[in-house]
Amino acid sequence: MQKKHVARTILFLHASFWATRLYFSIVTLRISQPVVDKGPLSVALKRLVQPGNHTNVPCLPAKLDQNGETRVVVHDPFFLKGISRNLIIPEEERNFLCSEPGRGVERDKGNAHLSQIRSHIESRSSNESNSIKLFCAIYTYSGNVNMTNAVKETWGKRCDGALFASDVSNEDTGHFQIPTFSRNGYGYKGMIQRTRAILAYLYDYFLDDFDFFHICGDDVYMIVENMKEFLASEEVKHWENASERYLFAGFWAHWGNMKHGYFYLGGGSGYTISKNGLKAFVEGPLQTCNSYHEGSAEDVWFSDCARLLSNEFINTGDMEGRQRYHQGPIYDPVRYQIFRKSIFHSSGLTGIPCASESNIVSNSSILFHKHYHPFELRRMELLLYGNFDKFAIKECSRENR
Repeated sequence: MQKKHVARTILFLHASFWATRLYFSIVTLRISQPVVDKGPLSVALKRLVQPGNHTNVPCLPAKLDQNGETRVVVHDPFFLKGISRNLIIPEEERNFLCSEPGRGVERDKGNAHLSQIRSHIESRSSNESNSIKLFCAIYTYSGNVNMTNAVKETWGKRCDGALFASDVSNEDTGHFQIPTFSRNGYGYKGMIQRTRAILAYLYDYFLDDFDFFHICGDDVYMIVENMKEFLASEEVKHWENASERYLFAGFWAHWGNMKHGYFYLGGGSGYTISKNGLKAFVEGPLQTCNSYHEGSAEDVWFSDCARLLSNEFINTGDMEGRQRYHQGPIYDPVRYQIFRKSIFHSSGLTGIPCASESNIVSNSSILFHKHYHPFELRRMELLLYGNFDKFAIKECSRENR
């Protein structure tokens, strides 16, 4: 019996040794041999946390390549650049998309805002902001391909890098699975752990390649030119140059019985993070701040944990008290009372009087939220970038189908 026990112990130790060797060989290959050749990188930042070592974040799956080597699957961040996907006018959406400006879902009020935003886009100087490298991380799921198709055709292709973080990987749709340890899986109540995994993934594989990262859902429309203009502004440069301060940007949400002075970055329009901010957040709060917490309020979790680095957040409104990060769509940007209360509260903190509700949309607006149908994203695209012949939209001509 004693000999059998010794033999089993030796066998167990032998198996454990090779399992450990295999694990660390995979982790190393994650760094040195990603599936995607991303080309030359900028000056690499030293990482304090290696892939596979994040608190409560699962490893990416590894596969054997044709040479028998273990390689981690990393998506191509430039996949939208390689897709020749022009705006499609589906017949079932034609009536929604091709009506005269102001007669669609945007209505007269939304059309007036979009006309001003379009004029701003067309008049701005883009030389400096073009140097900004922006990564757009869009969380979605396999049942929302219609929405991510609309993102592909519209604003997503203007991002320098992109990710459709999903529950499955599918080369045809561009979805890529980011594993999560959430006991709620990829459902709404698993959003905190999903967001943690996305942040770790961006840090592990794309930190060196991009200047800023924006996290949002597939129901958002982003005006990328205005985002880059804001990120290239003197205000952001000054913010970034200050010591002990990081760029975490978004809508200052405040409602209910929240203490005066407290707010969080509303997840509807998403939040923008600088390269240095992402590095500091992943190496610090991601590892230690409520790392096992579950729930849907990932925006509250992120904001509260970011405060461990700095209690200051940059104001994303303009100097006239108008908003750039909108929690609602163009036709109803402050549809709920909590949005109105939030704007009034942020005005008290910044000292900038808030604009009237009818004038709350900045000409340099960046994000709009709560689009429930793909045609809403396509309609925004047509009104901001389409070709007009009087009241007709040329892209809607049946010759262009």
